[in-house]
Amino acid sequence: VLKWAKRLGGSADKARAFLVGDDLLAQRLRCPADVRAVRACISQALEADLDDERTWASVRDVCVQQNVAPTAAMARLVQLMGAALDHEEPVLLVGETGGGKTTACQLLAAMRGQQLRVLNCHLHSEASDFLGALRPARRESGGALFEWVDGCLVEAMRRGEMVLLDELNLADDAVLERLNSVLEPARTIALAEKGGDALEVVTAHPAFRLLATMNPGGDHGKRELSPALRSRFTELWAPACSSREDLRALVATTLPDAAATEALLDFGEFVKGMADDVRPPPL
Repeated sequence: VLKWAKRLGGSADKARAFLVGDDLLAQRLRCPADVRAVRACISQALEADLDDERTWASVRDVCVQQNVAPTAAMARLVQLMGAALDHEEPVLLVGETGGGKTTACQLLAAMRGQQLRVLNCHLHSEASDFLGALRPARRESGGALFEWVDGCLVEAMRRGEMVLLDELNLADDAVLERLNSVLEPARTIALAEKGGDALEVVTAHPAFRLLATMNPGGDHGKRELSPALRSRFTELWAPACSSREDLRALVATTLPDAAATEALLDFGEFVKGMADDVRPPPL
Protein backbone atom coordinates (compact mmCIF):
# COMPACT_ATOMS: atom_id res chain seq x y z
CA VAL A 1 0.00 0.00 0.00
CA LEU A 2 2.87 2.40 0.80
CA LYS A 3 4.45 1.67 -2.59
CA TRP A 4 1.08 2.27 -4.22
CA ALA A 5 0.77 5.68 -2.56
CA LYS A 6 4.36 6.62 -3.40
CA ARG A 7 3.92 5.82 -7.08
CA LEU A 8 0.71 7.87 -7.29
CA GLY A 9 2.32 10.87 -5.59
CA GLY A 10 -1.02 12.36 -4.53
CA SER A 11 -2.70 11.93 -7.91
CA ALA A 12 -6.48 11.50 -7.84
CA ASP A 13 -6.60 9.81 -11.27
CA LYS A 14 -8.55 6.59 -10.65
CA ALA A 15 -7.51 5.01 -13.94
CA ARG A 16 -3.84 5.49 -13.08
CA ALA A 17 -4.45 4.29 -9.53
CA PHE A 18 -5.99 1.10 -10.94
CA LEU A 19 -3.02 0.55 -13.25
CA VAL A 20 -0.49 1.04 -10.44
CA GLY A 21 -2.48 -1.21 -8.11
CA ASP A 22 -2.60 -3.88 -10.78
CA ASP A 23 1.19 -3.69 -11.19
CA LEU A 24 1.82 -4.06 -7.46
CA LEU A 25 -0.92 -6.45 -6.35
CA ALA A 26 -2.11 -8.50 -9.32
CA GLN A 27 1.07 -9.01 -11.35
CA ARG A 28 2.75 -10.91 -8.51
CA LEU A 29 0.09 -13.63 -8.49
CA ARG A 30 0.76 -16.97 -10.15
CA CYS A 31 -2.81 -18.06 -10.93
CA PRO A 32 -4.89 -16.24 -13.60
CA ALA A 33 -8.03 -16.71 -11.49
CA ASP A 34 -6.36 -14.90 -8.57
CA VAL A 35 -5.34 -12.05 -10.89
CA ARG A 36 -8.95 -11.64 -12.02
CA ALA A 37 -10.20 -11.69 -8.43
CA VAL A 38 -7.76 -8.98 -7.32
CA ARG A 39 -8.61 -6.82 -10.32
CA ALA A 40 -12.30 -7.17 -9.50
CA CYS A 41 -11.67 -6.02 -5.92
CA ILE A 42 -9.66 -3.00 -7.07
CA SER A 43 -12.31 -2.13 -9.63
CA GLN A 44 -15.02 -2.26 -6.97
CA ALA A 45 -13.04 -0.16 -4.50
CA LEU A 46 -12.01 2.52 -7.03
CA GLU A 47 -15.19 2.37 -9.10
CA ALA A 48 -13.03 2.27 -12.22
CA ASP A 49 -12.00 -0.13 -14.96
CA LEU A 50 -8.49 -1.21 -15.91
CA ASP A 51 -7.23 0.69 -18.95
CA ASP A 52 -3.96 -1.01 -19.81
CA GLU A 53 -2.98 0.44 -23.16
CA ARG A 54 0.78 0.45 -22.67
CA THR A 55 2.90 0.23 -25.78
CA TRP A 56 5.91 -2.04 -26.09
CA ALA A 57 7.64 -0.35 -29.06
CA SER A 58 10.73 0.73 -27.12
CA VAL A 59 11.14 -2.72 -25.58
CA ARG A 60 10.81 -4.43 -28.96
CA ASP A 61 13.49 -2.16 -30.42
CA VAL A 62 15.95 -3.16 -27.69
CA CYS A 63 15.04 -6.84 -28.18
CA VAL A 64 16.01 -6.57 -31.83
CA GLN A 65 19.30 -4.82 -30.95
CA GLN A 66 20.16 -7.48 -28.37
CA ASN A 67 19.11 -10.38 -30.64
CA VAL A 68 16.28 -11.42 -28.31
CA ALA A 69 12.87 -12.60 -29.48
CA PRO A 70 10.45 -9.65 -29.05
CA THR A 71 7.66 -11.51 -27.30
CA ALA A 72 4.73 -9.86 -25.52
CA ALA A 73 5.65 -11.72 -22.32
CA MET A 74 9.18 -10.27 -22.37
CA ALA A 75 7.91 -6.77 -23.12
CA ARG A 76 5.40 -6.97 -20.26
CA LEU A 77 8.07 -8.08 -17.81
CA VAL A 78 10.54 -5.35 -18.80
CA GLN A 79 7.82 -2.69 -18.60
CA LEU A 80 6.71 -3.75 -15.12
CA MET A 81 10.31 -3.94 -13.88
CA GLY A 82 11.08 -0.50 -15.30
CA ALA A 83 8.12 1.06 -13.47
CA ALA A 84 9.39 -0.39 -10.18
CA LEU A 85 12.99 0.70 -10.72
CA ASP A 86 11.87 4.24 -11.56
CA HIS A 87 10.74 4.44 -7.91
CA GLU A 88 13.89 2.76 -6.52
CA GLU A 89 11.98 -0.40 -5.61
CA PRO A 90 13.96 -3.67 -5.51
CA VAL A 91 12.41 -6.20 -7.89
CA LEU A 92 11.99 -9.95 -7.42
CA LEU A 93 11.16 -12.02 -10.52
CA VAL A 94 9.59 -15.41 -9.82
CA GLY A 95 9.16 -17.97 -12.58
CA GLU A 96 10.09 -21.37 -13.93
CA THR A 97 13.52 -22.13 -15.35
CA GLY A 98 13.99 -20.87 -18.90
CA GLY A 99 11.24 -18.26 -18.67
CA GLY A 100 13.48 -15.33 -19.58
CA LYS A 101 13.96 -13.73 -16.15
CA THR A 102 17.69 -13.10 -16.52
CA THR A 103 17.29 -11.98 -20.13
CA ALA A 104 14.65 -9.45 -19.06
CA CYS A 105 17.11 -7.99 -16.53
CA GLN A 106 19.79 -7.72 -19.21
CA LEU A 107 17.38 -5.97 -21.58
CA LEU A 108 16.35 -3.51 -18.89
CA ALA A 109 19.98 -2.67 -18.11
CA ALA A 110 20.59 -2.06 -21.82
CA MET A 111 17.55 0.21 -22.03
CA ARG A 112 18.69 2.23 -19.02
CA GLY A 113 22.31 2.33 -20.14
CA GLN A 114 23.58 0.84 -16.88
CA GLN A 115 26.20 -1.77 -16.05
CA LEU A 116 24.61 -5.01 -14.82
CA ARG A 117 26.48 -7.11 -12.29
CA VAL A 118 25.23 -10.70 -11.88
CA LEU A 119 25.81 -12.68 -8.70
CA ASN A 120 24.73 -16.33 -8.86
CA CYS A 121 23.49 -17.51 -5.47
CA HIS A 122 23.87 -21.11 -4.29
CA LEU A 123 23.65 -23.25 -1.16
CA HIS A 124 27.13 -22.23 -0.07
CA SER A 125 26.78 -18.48 -0.66
CA GLU A 126 28.19 -16.38 2.16
CA ALA A 127 27.66 -12.79 3.23
CA SER A 128 31.18 -12.03 2.01
CA ASP A 129 30.09 -12.84 -1.55
CA PHE A 130 27.69 -9.89 -1.36
CA LEU A 131 29.45 -7.47 0.95
CA GLY A 132 33.17 -8.23 0.73
CA ALA A 133 35.83 -9.59 3.05
CA LEU A 134 39.33 -9.13 4.39
CA ARG A 135 41.86 -10.55 1.93
CA PRO A 136 45.63 -11.01 2.13
CA ALA A 137 47.13 -7.64 1.32
CA ARG A 138 49.32 -6.93 -1.68
CA ARG A 139 52.84 -5.61 -1.24
CA GLU A 140 51.88 -2.01 -1.97
CA SER A 141 49.28 -1.86 0.84
CA GLY A 142 51.64 -0.19 3.33
CA GLY A 143 52.72 -3.21 5.34
CA ALA A 144 49.24 -4.40 6.44
CA LEU A 145 48.70 -8.14 6.36
CA PHE A 146 45.05 -7.91 5.29
CA GLU A 147 42.96 -5.39 3.38
CA TRP A 148 39.23 -5.02 2.81
CA VAL A 149 37.89 -5.84 -0.66
CA ASP A 150 34.31 -4.81 -1.48
CA GLY A 151 31.90 -7.48 -2.68
CA CYS A 152 29.74 -7.31 -5.79
CA LEU A 153 26.76 -5.70 -4.04
CA VAL A 154 28.76 -3.02 -2.21
CA GLU A 155 30.67 -2.11 -5.37
CA ALA A 156 27.40 -1.67 -7.27
CA MET A 157 26.00 0.47 -4.44
CA ARG A 158 29.03 2.76 -4.52
CA ARG A 159 29.14 3.10 -8.32
CA GLY A 160 25.43 3.35 -9.05
CA GLU A 161 25.17 0.14 -11.05
CA MET A 162 22.47 -2.48 -11.37
CA VAL A 163 23.01 -5.79 -9.58
CA LEU A 164 21.16 -9.05 -10.22
CA LEU A 165 21.02 -11.68 -7.47
CA ASP A 166 20.23 -14.79 -9.51
CA GLU A 167 18.48 -17.77 -7.84
CA LEU A 168 18.16 -15.80 -4.60
CA ASN A 169 16.21 -18.49 -2.77
CA LEU A 170 19.16 -20.91 -2.94
CA ALA A 171 21.14 -18.82 -0.44
CA ASP A 172 20.79 -19.46 3.28
CA ASP A 173 18.36 -17.34 5.31
CA ALA A 174 21.14 -16.10 7.58
CA VAL A 175 22.97 -14.70 4.54
CA LEU A 176 19.87 -13.09 3.06
CA GLU A 177 19.06 -11.34 6.35
CA ARG A 178 22.14 -9.17 5.79
CA LEU A 179 20.40 -7.67 2.75
CA ASN A 180 17.40 -6.32 4.66
CA SER A 181 18.80 -2.82 5.14
CA VAL A 182 19.64 -2.54 1.42
CA LEU A 183 16.00 -3.32 0.60
CA GLU A 184 14.66 -0.59 2.89
CA PRO A 185 13.94 2.91 1.48
CA ALA A 186 17.18 4.27 3.01
CA ARG A 187 19.20 1.68 1.03
CA THR A 188 22.20 1.40 3.35
CA ILE A 189 24.48 -1.39 4.53
CA ALA A 190 26.72 -1.46 7.61
CA LEU A 191 30.04 -3.20 6.99
CA ALA A 192 30.54 -4.65 10.46
CA GLU A 193 32.83 -7.33 9.01
CA LYS A 194 35.30 -4.66 7.86
CA GLY A 195 36.38 -3.77 11.40
CA GLY A 196 38.30 -0.60 12.21
CA ASP A 197 37.80 2.18 14.69
CA ALA A 198 34.47 3.32 13.21
CA LEU A 199 31.61 1.35 11.68
CA GLU A 200 31.36 2.12 7.97
CA VAL A 201 27.84 2.53 6.61
CA VAL A 202 27.52 2.55 2.82
CA THR A 203 24.61 4.49 1.34
CA ALA A 204 23.58 3.50 -2.16
CA HIS A 205 24.29 5.80 -5.10
CA PRO A 206 21.03 7.33 -6.46
CA ALA A 207 21.37 5.26 -9.66
CA PHE A 208 21.82 1.94 -7.82
CA ARG A 209 19.13 -0.63 -8.57
CA LEU A 210 18.65 -4.15 -7.19
CA LEU A 211 17.09 -7.08 -9.06
CA ALA A 212 16.64 -10.68 -7.95
CA THR A 213 15.29 -13.87 -9.51
CA MET A 214 14.09 -17.18 -8.12
CA ASN A 215 12.24 -20.31 -9.14
CA PRO A 216 9.04 -21.21 -7.29
CA GLY A 217 9.40 -23.15 -4.07
CA GLY A 218 9.39 -26.93 -4.49
CA ASP A 219 11.25 -26.78 -7.80
CA HIS A 220 14.15 -29.25 -7.32
CA GLY A 221 14.28 -28.59 -3.59
CA LYS A 222 14.10 -24.81 -3.86
CA ARG A 223 12.11 -22.97 -1.21
CA GLU A 224 10.05 -19.82 -0.91
CA LEU A 225 11.56 -16.74 0.71
CA SER A 226 10.38 -15.63 4.13
CA PRO A 227 7.38 -13.26 4.11
CA ALA A 228 9.52 -10.55 5.74
CA LEU A 229 12.06 -10.65 2.93
CA ARG A 230 9.53 -10.97 0.12
CA SER A 231 7.56 -7.96 1.37
CA ARG A 232 10.62 -5.75 0.84
CA PHE A 233 10.63 -6.57 -2.89
CA THR A 234 8.22 -5.63 -5.63
CA GLU A 235 7.43 -9.17 -6.72
CA LEU A 236 6.51 -10.03 -10.30
CA TRP A 237 5.41 -13.37 -11.72
CA ALA A 238 7.20 -14.32 -14.93
CA PRO A 239 5.08 -16.96 -16.71
CA ALA A 240 6.49 -19.11 -19.47
CA CYS A 241 5.61 -18.15 -23.04
CA SER A 242 2.41 -19.92 -24.00
CA SER A 243 0.68 -17.90 -26.74
CA ARG A 244 1.24 -18.98 -30.32
CA GLU A 245 2.41 -15.46 -31.25
CA ASP A 246 5.18 -15.50 -28.61
CA LEU A 247 6.23 -19.03 -29.52
CA ARG A 248 6.35 -18.03 -33.18
CA ALA A 249 8.67 -15.12 -32.32
CA LEU A 250 10.93 -17.45 -30.32
CA VAL A 251 11.17 -20.06 -33.06
CA ALA A 252 11.67 -17.44 -35.77
CA THR A 253 14.95 -16.27 -34.20
CA THR A 254 16.60 -19.57 -35.18
CA LEU A 255 14.26 -20.91 -37.88
CA PRO A 256 13.55 -18.16 -40.44
CA ASP A 257 11.44 -20.38 -42.71
CA ALA A 258 7.81 -19.40 -41.99
CA ALA A 259 6.29 -22.69 -43.19
CA ALA A 260 8.68 -24.74 -41.07
CA THR A 261 7.94 -22.53 -38.06
CA GLU A 262 4.19 -23.07 -38.39
CA ALA A 263 4.68 -26.83 -38.80
CA LEU A 264 6.81 -26.93 -35.67
CA LEU A 265 4.20 -24.97 -33.70
CA ASP A 266 1.44 -27.30 -34.92
CA PHE A 267 3.46 -30.31 -33.79
CA GLY A 268 4.04 -28.72 -30.40
CA GLU A 269 0.32 -28.13 -29.92
CA PHE A 270 -0.39 -31.73 -30.98
CA VAL A 271 2.07 -33.11 -28.41
CA LYS A 272 0.70 -30.83 -25.71
CA GLY A 273 -2.83 -31.97 -26.49
CA MET A 274 -1.79 -35.63 -26.20
CA ALA A 275 -0.13 -34.95 -22.84
CA ASP A 276 -3.31 -33.28 -21.58
CA ASP A 277 -5.37 -36.27 -22.69
CA VAL A 278 -3.29 -38.81 -20.76
CA ARG A 279 -2.82 -36.66 -17.64
CA PRO A 280 -4.56 -38.30 -14.64
CA PRO A 281 -7.49 -36.39 -13.13
CA PRO A 282 -6.83 -34.46 -9.89
CA LEU A 283 -7.54 -36.29 -6.66
